[in-house]
Amino acid sequence: MNLGLAIFLSSLILGLIFLFNSTKDRWNWKRILKYSGIILISLVLLLSTYYIFFFPSIKTSYQKPYKSTQMWEIKLGDSQKDVIFLKGYPDEIDSLNSIWNYKHRHYTAYNEYYIYEQYELTFNKNKVSSILYLFDERDYYFPPNLFGRSFNGYKLKGIKDYLGEPTNFTSLKNGLTRVYFYGNYDALFYLKENRVLGYGIYNPEYKIMPEELLQERKKKYDDILDSNSK
Repeated sequence: MNLGLAIFLSSLILGLIFLFNSTKDRWNWKRILKYSGIILISLVLLLSTYYIFFFPSIKTSYQKPYKSTQMWEIKLGDSQKDVIFLKGYPDEIDSLNSIWNYKHRHYTAYNEYYIYEQYELTFNKNKVSSILYLFDERDYYFPPNLFGRSFNGYKLKGIKDYLGEPTNFTSLKNGLTRVYFYGNYDALFYLKENRVLGYGIYNPEYKIMPEELLQERKKKYDDILDSNSK
């Protein structure tokens, strides 16, 4: 107990004693104490009931991860027109108009270098089927939330602690990079040397599953991760 708290408690006790002595002939202190005790006991019971029956469920629901269908203000199933309205025209479009890339570059005056990040949107029948976010190995800007948090800088253990064991994974260039899939959340995470460098969500009904899509574009993703780290 510090000095300030001791002075406050002493003043409170002395004040109550002074009040009792000044009013004991005029006030019904027995009745006051009786009703004060009833109110205090009622408050304790109410707080105890809340803590025992309601607080654990609220805490659990807050901490429990949930399946997400939206990231970067874009929802799975949004049309290409919706995306253009929300984010403008992409920086890169593949020849089939099925993969759009939005690239961002942010200068950090403190470290005196640029931070690179990009969003890759995959479309199936003109509808968003996956949203992937890749960021700079050195630093990050404002990464998007997924499951109520951003995973920048996480290691594999941190992801497992929150989401559990992944469904499976695939290795990319030289074994340095892996992509972990969480089928129960329709999510995937890019890790290079056990550090998250990207994550995203996908529609499980997409005719090409992410594993196959990644195998087809293995070099593309390796080049993205390499260029971001230079």
